[in-house]
Amino acid sequence: MVSVGTDDTLIQKLVTQRGGIVLTAKELLYRYENLKNKSNRYETKNRITNKSYFNTLDDKTLNQLDEIEKKLFGK
Repeated sequence: MVSVGTDDTLIQKLVTQRGGIVLTAKELLYRYENLKNKSNRYETKNRITNKSYFNTLDDKTLNQLDEIEKKLFGK
């Protein structure tokens, strides 16, 4: 299932017509933080210090994730 957080009405309609859901900014932030916390707990539990799973992502995707984090958290 696809989830999208956008104020673009056209994108919202396309996503919902294809069975996806539209999230509010608060819902998107909550899901992001929840996923990040789960990941951190998993890493701590399994003592993963090298985030090697990020090595499987291409540079474009990594840059997009960095931009999202900057927009959400101002980092």
